[in-house]
Amino acid sequence: SQFAAKKLVEIGIPENRLHIKANFLSDPLNHQQVLPLPDRPTFLYLGRLSPEKGILTILQAWQQLKQPDWGLILAGDGPQKAELEQFCQEYQLLGVSFLGYQSATTVVELIQRSTAVLVPSLWYETFGRVVVEAFACGRPALVSDLGALTELVRNGETGFRVKPGDIFDWQDKLRWCADNLGQLKQMGQTARRIYLEKYTPETNYQRVMEIYNHVLQGHQG
Repeated sequence: SQFAAKKLVEIGIPENRLHIKANFLSDPLNHQQVLPLPDRPTFLYLGRLSPEKGILTILQAWQQLKQPDWGLILAGDGPQKAELEQFCQEYQLLGVSFLGYQSATTVVELIQRSTAVLVPSLWYETFGRVVVEAFACGRPALVSDLGALTELVRNGETGFRVKPGDIFDWQDKLRWCADNLGQLKQMGQTARRIYLEKYTPETNYQRVMEIYNHVLQGHQG
């Protein structure tokens, strides 16, 4: 990411020796059609359950929303799991499911069954592969406006950038998504197009070759 490159420059690595190449993902849909959004607003978090990932912020926003017909799926495991489960029990949060670690195949199925993917990190992410996974499945992503995540999501086009740790901003964005499924579908279509343009193995190979050729030309020069 540009963000990661900037941090390396800040610690003294010459900028002209850095080349940016995004992560990539084999097409999970194998060029098949994107599945329609679920009728019930369903939000998905994928990843480690630990404080820096900002999941508690989402649960606090969920508590305020009070929408028992919505779904919030947490797929992953980690040291904060017991604390998060206790929070859900204490405040009697409805619609929240803890699924634990899931296989890559199941992850794709979960994304396809979701309305949007959530990435509420409080610390920097060096890239944000889960965002690309969401895009590949034709789903928008709601991410913290922080670090490399800011580069991945076009605000209002492929999802939303949300103030990190801001319960009320997350609350507003989740409610907007639930109330605007038609526009969210368009965001998902745009996200899928961005994936095909920037994050496939083919585009990754082209970028690698560009970097190698640039380095070789500089060496020969």
